Order: sequence, then structure tokens, then C-alpha cells
Amino acid sequence: MSLKKLLLGLGFATTTGFLSYVYFKENNRETKRKEEEEKENENENENENEKEKEKKRERIRERIREKKKKKKKNRQKKRQKTKKKAKKEKKRKTITFSKTTEMYESPNRLPKSHSTGILSQGEIPFDKKVYIIYTGGTIGMIKKKGKPLTPDPDFFKTLQSLPFLKSRYVPSLNYDNTIEPVDSTNIGLKEWLIIANSIKEVYNEYDGFVILHGTDTLAFTASALSFLLENLSKPVVVTGSQIPLGGCRSDGLNNLISSVLVATYSKIPEVVVVFNNKILRGNRTTKRSSEDIDAFVSFQYPQIGTCGIKVAVNKSLVLDDNKKPLVVHQEMEKEVIVIKLFPSIENVIERIYSHPNLCGVIIECYGAGNAPTSEKFLSTIKKASKRGIITVIVSQCVTGNVDLSTYKTGNDLVKAGCVGVFDMTTETAFTKLMFLLAKYDDIDFIKKLMPISLRGECSDNLETSSEVFVVYN
Repeated sequence: MSLKKLLLGLGFATTTGFLSYVYFKENNRETKRKEEEEKENENENENENEKEKEKKRERIRERIREKKKKKKKNRQKKRQKTKKKAKKEKKRKTITFSKTTEMYESPNRLPKSHSTGILSQGEIPFDKKVYIIYTGGTIGMIKKKGKPLTPDPDFFKTLQSLPFLKSRYVPSLNYDNTIEPVDSTNIGLKEWLIIANSIKEVYNEYDGFVILHGTDTLAFTASALSFLLENLSKPVVVTGSQIPLGGCRSDGLNNLISSVLVATYSKIPEVVVVFNNKILRGNRTTKRSSEDIDAFVSFQYPQIGTCGIKVAVNKSLVLDDNKKPLVVHQEMEKEVIVIKLFPSIENVIERIYSHPNLCGVIIECYGAGNAPTSEKFLSTIKKASKRGIITVIVSQCVTGNVDLSTYKTGNDLVKAGCVGVFDMTTETAFTKLMFLLAKYDDIDFIKKLMPISLRGECSDNLETSSEVFVVYN
């Protein structure tokens, strides 16, 4: 009995122990499975988080790539713009070294803010072409240390560096220096003909012409061109400066800019001088000062316009429009001289008139055309007149008219064969006589033409008024 119980007890204990072992083992498996599941879930969560992070990183990389693409496109656009600008600059700027010319192109339209609305042309001057002829003079000179003023060999480079000429609102400019730059004291008939023929060659291609000239003989050149260029229908502007363009306080820049603007307007069909904001008829102009900036004046005829805030011209003071074709005369008589009367001139007058090839004499008389009445003086003029020498009388006075009928002394000059030219300047009388002597052989006919206005050079029933129109606002 006790053995049975013992065996039963052992069997129960064994069974219990086995079951306990099985239970605990199964429990451990379940725990491990749960732990594995939890680990798997954790791994999955980690993978998902990693994917999210990777997506974020990809988005960031995409943004960086887009930024790089944008930067690249911007760089390409900038390069394209730069190339286009370079091409435009090349088109705008053509240099012909054989003629030493530079061309600056300008846009065809005028911005609304600059529109005048007054002129029928409306969009001047920015769609115009202006031809600039450089002859030398103070405007293009330089002063080296310890040396006098001399022509600048690099004057065109100086012009190119001017901001005004680089502006897109500037007329197309073409430069010509076929005349070797010289001091204007060396300008004469040869240079006048070169200038006139240079204009003739390109006359139909340009809207106006500007001549850069020294001031000493500028009035002579303006007068000569007014006769050489017959039937002008475009403005020919003569200008210069008292101070070199590259110098401190130079008046050259203002004179140049004003001249270019005036040259764009076709309603000024004549030779004019533009200087110190004044527009003057060329054959009425005289140099009045060697030091003042306001160097030129028209004593006997009103200035035809002004270059202030607006460039304005008095319509009634300008010559009438011309529809005839341009005629450029090729000859002027060289053998013409100018004499200024002085006390006791009769002692040398014979030697002055004794020149074998002399054709004409301009005498600057006193007052209204008065001169000595000595037999020696008057007989010399009479003899010269019989030889075909024309004597023209102008006044030493800057204002007033020559009237040879006022005094007996003037009457004596008429009897001796002289002709008075009213309010004509010395420069104009000189160049006009040169022109007429080359064109006509009839001495009496030339004498009749001398006091008659051909290009507005003297008062010949010319009416004036205050009617003004705006050229450039």
C-alpha cells in the first residue's frame, strides 16, 4: 500500500514536473514569439521612419537640383543677354579705318516722355543721321606740360568716350577727318572746297552736317560755305570751342551737343553757327572775343534761335525751304584782299593796288562808308576800277549800314567805281566777292550782285517777326 502510494506519488510528481516543464517551455516560446513580433514591429517602424527620412532627403535633394537648374538657366540667360548686347554693340559701332569714321546707331522711336508733339516730324532727333567733319581747332586740341596747344591725334577716341555720344537717344553720328586737323588760321580756300565736296558726297545719306572748326576763321568758313553750297535743303552747322573738349570747364561739349540737335532739323536749310547756346546765320556771324565763352555774335541780324532748356528757332528768320537739287560750286577767286582804312593810307594805297593779279579789294571804311578824299587815294581806286579790279566798301563799325550817299566822301567813292554792301560783314563781303569773281566775268554784273542778298547775307527787304517754333524739347 505504501508502495502504491509511493509509486503514485512519484508518478504525480513526475507528471506535474513534466507538465510544469512543458508549460514553462511553451510560455518561453510565446514570450520569445512576442518579443520577436515586437522586434519585427519595431524594425518595420524603423524602416518606415527610414523611408520617410529618405523621402525627406530626396525632396531636399530635388530642391537643391531645382535651384541648381534655375541658377544654370539664369547664367545661360545672362550669357545670352551679354551676347545680344555685344552683337548690338557691334552693329551700333562700325569703324572704317580708311576714313577714320565711327557710326553710332540710335533707336527709331522717341520715348513718350521726350516727345515734343509740336513738330510734324515728332520723333526728332533720335531717328536722324548727322555727318560730322573735323577740321581741327581748339575743340580738338590738347596742352602738354610746358608746350602750347596742338591738335590731338586721338581726338576721335576722346569723342567716343563722351557719355552723351554713347546714349541710345542720340542721332546716328558719322565722323570724317579727311582734312588734316590744323589751327584754323591755316584754313582757307582749299579746305573750304574739301568741306563742300565732303558734304556733297554724302548729302543724300544724312539729315544734317556739323563742322568742328577753330574759332579764328570760323566766320570766314561759314560765310564761304553759304555761297559754295547752293540750294541747301538741310542744316550745315559750324561750331568749335574756346576751351579744348578735354579741358576743364570746356564749352566744347555743350556746343557739340547743341550743334548735333540743330543739325537734325531739316527746317533750317542754311549754314548756321551754333555757339554758346546761340544759333546764328553763318554769313552774318563775327568773332567778337578771343577770351569770352560767348565768342560769336550777329551784330546786324537777330540770332535765329537759342539752345536753352528747349532748342527753339524763330521761323521767320530762317531762309525758305528749298526743293531744288544741291549745287556745289568748285571755284573761288584767290586774288582778293581786305584793307582796313587808317590815317595816311594814301601813302601806301598805290603799292597795295599794284599787285599784278589783283581782282578784288574789300575796304573797311570809317562810319557809313567814309574814306580820304585825297586825289592820290581816289585816283588809285579809279585806275584799279578801269583795270577790272572791284572795290567793295564795308564799315569798320560793328552795327549800322554803309550808305555811300550820306557824305561827300562816300559819293566820291561811288564815282571812283566802289560799291557799298550795306550791313554785310567783312568776312561775308570777302568770301562773296571771291565766289562771284569765279562765277561771272561781267564786272558790272558782279557789282550789281554784291549788295543783293543771295543767301541772306545782307538786309535785302528781309522781314523779321517773333514767331517761334520749338525744335527740340
